[in-house]
Amino acid sequence: MDFNNALSFKKAYFKNRLFNVRLKFRFNKIRISLEHDLLRHQYFSLVPGLLIKGFNHKKSIKNSYTIKFLLMKLLRKLLIVLQVSNLNLILKGTPTRLPQYVRTLLTPITHYLVNPISNTLYDEITQKPFEFNIHSVLFLKCLLLKKQKLRKKGRVKRKILRKLILKNKLID
Repeated sequence: MDFNNALSFKKAYFKNRLFNVRLKFRFNKIRISLEHDLLRHQYFSLVPGLLIKGFNHKKSIKNSYTIKFLLMKLLRKLLIVLQVSNLNLILKGTPTRLPQYVRTLLTPITHYLVNPISNTLYDEITQKPFEFNIHSVLFLKCLLLKKQKLRKKGRVKRKILRKLILKNKLID
């Protein structure tokens, strides 16, 4: 009986496996990684530097938005090939253009995709597109976009500033 329970647990585990897609935003840069939810194994990581080889190694292209959208399309292709459908989105930093990135991730691919491992053809044009189930969206360490409070000057600086103003006062 224990063997059957273990077997049914294993089937349920592989059927309903949950993965975290981490999007890290920092200084107009993006880093994408995929990890398992329970085991915390990181499977791959995507950065814009991976794609600049196709653009003659121009570093100025790394910060462009088109490269970031190409990364999201590449992420969709990798998730389709790996048959990963259950996702958690974990966002770290202040996300810029987040709705466009998510929309790019969820839109079907407009051409055929060949799985390099099994040589199967994925067709999202005429057949039902691959669907992702996003279970949760978690924001970590987001910065506030409101005005930050300025730091006050110290007592010594205020005293020096007051003396300078008194000495340099002009009489009209």
